[in-house]
Amino acid sequence: MILQQPIWLILLVPLSLSFWLWRRHSLLLFLLRLSILFLTVLAMCQLALILPSRDGTLVIIADRSLSMPAGSNRQQRECIELIQNVQKPGNSSVVISFAETATVEKTGQAGRFTGFITTVGGDQSRLAEALEKALSLIPHESPGRILLLSDGLWTNGDPEPVALKAALRNIALDFRCLQRFSGNELAIARVEAPRSVDPGEYYTITAWIDTGVSQDIEFELERNNVVLAGGERSLSPGMNRFMFRDKADKAGTYSYSLRVHSTDQSMPDPVPENNTAKFLVGITGHKPVLCFTSSPDSTLVSLLEAGKIETILWTQQSWQCSLEELSKYSGIVIENVPAARLGQRGMETVSSWVKDTGAGLLMTGGKGAYALGGYFRSPLEPILPVSMELRQEHRKFSLAIVVALDRSGSMAAPVDPGRTKMDLANISTAQVLDLLGPRDEFSVIAVDSSPHLIVPLSKVEEIPQAQAAIMHIGAMGGGIFIYEALTAAVKTLVSAMAGTRHIILFADAADAEQPGKYKELLLECQGANITVSVIGLGLPTDRDADLLRDIAARGGGQCFFTNDPHELPQLFAQDTFVLARNTFIEEPLTAKITTGMSLVSGQTMGKSFPLGGYNLCYLRPEAHLAAVSTDDYQAPIIAAWQAELGRVLCYTGELDGQFENSIIHWNKVGTLLSSATRWIKGEVNQLPGGMVLTQEISPGYNLIRLHLDPERTTDLPSGSPSITTLHGLPGARPQRIKTAMTWETADLLKAEIPLAGSDTSLSTVHIPGMTPIALAPVCLPYSPEYNLKGRNGRHILEKLARITAGKERLNLAGMWDDVPRKPRIIPISHWLLLGCIILFLFEILERRTGIISRLLSHGAVVSATLKMAGKKRKPIETRIIGKEKGSPLTPEKSAAEMVTSPPPQAEKEKSKTAGTPGIIDALQESKKRMKKRQQ
Repeated sequence: MILQQPIWLILLVPLSLSFWLWRRHSLLLFLLRLSILFLTVLAMCQLALILPSRDGTLVIIADRSLSMPAGSNRQQRECIELIQNVQKPGNSSVVISFAETATVEKTGQAGRFTGFITTVGGDQSRLAEALEKALSLIPHESPGRILLLSDGLWTNGDPEPVALKAALRNIALDFRCLQRFSGNELAIARVEAPRSVDPGEYYTITAWIDTGVSQDIEFELERNNVVLAGGERSLSPGMNRFMFRDKADKAGTYSYSLRVHSTDQSMPDPVPENNTAKFLVGITGHKPVLCFTSSPDSTLVSLLEAGKIETILWTQQSWQCSLEELSKYSGIVIENVPAARLGQRGMETVSSWVKDTGAGLLMTGGKGAYALGGYFRSPLEPILPVSMELRQEHRKFSLAIVVALDRSGSMAAPVDPGRTKMDLANISTAQVLDLLGPRDEFSVIAVDSSPHLIVPLSKVEEIPQAQAAIMHIGAMGGGIFIYEALTAAVKTLVSAMAGTRHIILFADAADAEQPGKYKELLLECQGANITVSVIGLGLPTDRDADLLRDIAARGGGQCFFTNDPHELPQLFAQDTFVLARNTFIEEPLTAKITTGMSLVSGQTMGKSFPLGGYNLCYLRPEAHLAAVSTDDYQAPIIAAWQAELGRVLCYTGELDGQFENSIIHWNKVGTLLSSATRWIKGEVNQLPGGMVLTQEISPGYNLIRLHLDPERTTDLPSGSPSITTLHGLPGARPQRIKTAMTWETADLLKAEIPLAGSDTSLSTVHIPGMTPIALAPVCLPYSPEYNLKGRNGRHILEKLARITAGKERLNLAGMWDDVPRKPRIIPISHWLLLGCIILFLFEILERRTGIISRLLSHGAVVSATLKMAGKKRKPIETRIIGKEKGSPLTPEKSAAEMVTSPPPQAEKEKSKTAGTPGIIDALQESKKRMKKRQQ
């Protein structure tokens, strides 16, 4: 036992003196009060028990960055398994992996480690963040140790301060170094090229190639996937310079790629990833417009080219939308193209590019555009000047929809932190319910190997709790049985009152089983006016994709495929739009030109123009209306607005297709479209005289400087300039970062923009009182993880181990012997206080009644009596009354006449004790004394 606050023992001195002077009523009360005060003092001193030692926690940190050698994941897993094999009962082990982020792969309460399951990136090594997380997983005042499986190379934060924290907590950091062999390395050390040039300007590109030994290499330089230069060259140890010359042609972005490799196969390169370097050069001026269309003979492109607007036509089904690709253009035209072709990430990239860099967007109408094209609630809808909601006043009929959801085991796969495929399917289904009117009928069936009715078929106004039931649908085992799903949905729709009946079948394109006699069933559905659409989660080439396509074709509905679960809400909404209301108005009419047309065209366009058909949308309050329909809807035909830095214009009519003829014959259609395209492109912004913006690529960041004229007569407006930067990779959501510029000198401001991996960075400089300036895109030659020149990871690991009193671990089996142990200290002050309360209650009971003393006295007397009775006594003599000693006992005497008498010696003992008071007398005397005390 220990006293954690022994200072309170000083109270024993005055307490002892008080008890010495205090008049004692009884010994029992004195002992009770003494015990209460003594326990109270011990509680104040925080008495604690020292129990046997508890085993500590071992945290294993695995480095999964790109700088690690090939096969490092396998080596790390073997190390972790070896440690777990010798782990003793009571020990706790935690596994953390890190690169761009640090995540927990296995907690101390989990079972055995089975492999890495999280995504941590690879373009960075955030060692400091991983060490912080490891320390947080070891409870304070508890023993622990850390094992680091890494090459020791780190980015974004020095790990030494975290090692000092570990040392203060007596937590040692051990390591096992896993690193690449650095001999015979061939690497592109750096590339020097201008960040931006003017059209027609010649410029020089200089590359420095580093090699450890003399060797012959081959090199090749590409620009926009076209080879510009190549050949062979002999290198000497150290830096070797390569120089190239090129000429800027048209405004846009040039993407260069330089590759080198050794011709000697006997000299393998330990880090081949740094043999390829990528860099970008921006060409200033008016960039072309990208037209994303489905028609190779686009009328729109012909009209724009006739209006002297350079246009790049893109008709391919797939488009790798990226910031690097978009940086080549000043705007994008989306002409009657479904949202599925752009994809969720593509639309997110376009939306960020328009808002944050000042680019333009023009969208035209058709049956593949706007709501019918799947743009409702898409990432592009918020930046459009028109909305696409389904207003109930424009509904012509009621409908009944049954959603058959796949909830097989594959739907449990995670897609976001905390969300699964099933969660997104539930959100999509709930959105269908939002699009329906109160008189529409709705039902949901969850299907695995059998159907499960989640929401019975009812009118929407009668099922207020339907959304809650939908959101609680969980993924189960097995696969989806197609025939069971269709049969259950058809049986549900038979009782529907609406004339339009529809089934939305959602299934995994690679796990749709048991189609059964679906052809016969769908044939009967045609006669019952029941249509079927299919949304397949997967690719059109998956195993069961043909089956799903055939179901949609025979069911008279649409078929969608997506491999991105985030696109499911759009596809569900798109199918519901087509069914609930055809938002494309096919009747020819006239569009009325408003005063807002001057904003777009800058000239007089007349009063009206013919229109063959248009997508029914609604004008947003802040948008400018340039043309409006003359029918009952009074819907916007041309609308425009400013979406943060970018300009967006919507033309809801169709320009290519069966509804184009009316406007195409209008004599001013070319002028209108050319003016609208010029408006979204905007102007090329220039800095005032004397100001220059420069970009310089350094390892890990982009240094942007704003040079001011030393001879300027006025200072910058109030407020510091700032920079908005977009970072992104193809197929990834762009990340937006805002950075404030700081003064480096009286005439120079700067900002350091972090760069990671091979992503493209687009920066826009905001100077108070001036138009934002978009800079040329930049990127690193390759991931900083592959830049191993001059970096000694083993030295870093040894330094961290010295700080924390750790060591290099060659024998992992002995790890647990060095994990520190610490005795457990269990405070018992609360139990002592509980004892004080119990004793205090006994003290009150004794002081008021005296019953405890009487019970103790009675117990003592009884004990003494029993002890006396246990002694050996003489036999009892028998006398007959009325007879002399020795006279015979006659039979005539009855037993009642016989009595038992004690022997003469007993009579003598009785006479001696006759004057001693008995137990009853003692109790009566005690009662009298108690009454006196109470008086």
